[in-house]
Amino acid sequence: MADTTRFVPEHRRQTYKGKNLFKGDELRRRREEQQVEIRKQKKDENLAKRRNLTAVDMSMESDTDEDATVTDDKVLKFIDLMCIYA
Repeated sequence: MADTTRFVPEHRRQTYKGKNLFKGDELRRRREEQQVEIRKQKKDENLAKRRNLTAVDMSMESDTDEDATVTDDKVLKFIDLMCIYA
């Protein structure tokens, strides 16, 4: 049987599974950057979904006088949103 109390050199203990390969600050910074990227992607996806639905809603409305005013307001809001996020 193998002796479990055998001597393990210090350099072997320090390199076991890359124990000291990365510092805590570096790992934290990487996690935060990944979280920011994920949030940006989700925000972009949600904006794309909203823009697509807005375009579909505007094309499906009827052409009465009241609806034309509402449609004009929606178009102006849509253009404002496009300018802000462009």
